[in-house]
Amino acid sequence: MAFIDTNRDEFGVEPICATLQVAPSTYYAAKKRVPSARAIRDAVKMPILLTLWVTNRKLYGAHKLWKAAQRAGHVIGRDQVARLMKALEIEGVRRGRRVRWTRGTRLEGLVTHSDAGSQFTSIRYGERLAELGATPSIGSVGDSFDNALAETVNGLYKTELIRGPDQGPWRTIDDVELATLGWVHWYNTERLHGYLDDVPPDEYEEAHYAQTATTGTIGNQ
Repeated sequence: MAFIDTNRDEFGVEPICATLQVAPSTYYAAKKRVPSARAIRDAVKMPILLTLWVTNRKLYGAHKLWKAAQRAGHVIGRDQVARLMKALEIEGVRRGRRVRWTRGTRLEGLVTHSDAGSQFTSIRYGERLAELGATPSIGSVGDSFDNALAETVNGLYKTELIRGPDQGPWRTIDDVELATLGWVHWYNTERLHGYLDDVPPDEYEEAHYAQTATTGTIGNQ
């Protein structure tokens, strides 16, 4: 419909329909149909969702994009968000392995921290780090770096930045450090966290201390 409308003055409806193998009567019938209320709502919401998705680094799935839309003041259902994301052909980032660009990469000065798992103490792993110019650093068993929180943050960092949409290939440490600064800022000030009731950490912390201060004031009275 849109293509025919754009080009009808130059080529004519019938020639275009013949090329596209569409009956002219189908085109004219569609022009007379009044768009449904659902189609109108979708047409309004789709660019909004696409903008929010891009603004949030193309990482959000249906749930977080739905929450982001609500926080921005848009009335929309979660199922509608999921349906429109499919129509827009966008999706949230998923954890998993992806083959990254490595040929010719040199990472001199990079210190690679890991736990004492067998995959990190293997000869091949050490050889690969040596090829890249990186230095291994293995923490002691049971120290504060070997915990679930650190593993979760590391996983998010790799999924959302290192392997994230429109990221890489990473050629230098400076490139990674600069991108990391941007990701950390977004992570703390804008990213919605499910375990924080879908608000950013800075906002959650601010609300927590505000409530604490109010409770303390009432208690003193």
